Amino acid sequence: DVQALATQLGHQAFLTADTPRIVDASDYGILANIAFPPVDTRLQRCLAEVPTLAEYCRRIRARYWAD
Repeated sequence: DVQALATQLGHQAFLTADTPRIVDASDYGILANIAFPPVDTRLQRCLAEVPTLAEYCRRIRARYWAD
């Protein structure tokens, strides 16, 4: 599923437009819970190995939430 989402994203900034849409909010809600917790999981490592999705998560996080 992670690879399928990465394929859909391709080299675009967001899934369906140049700016985030509802689908991006939905996907980010799921992916952020995988990518950002301070635990090491197999799924987290899998997501980190897909650079386009890892950057997608960082891009949305930076746009809406300050660290």
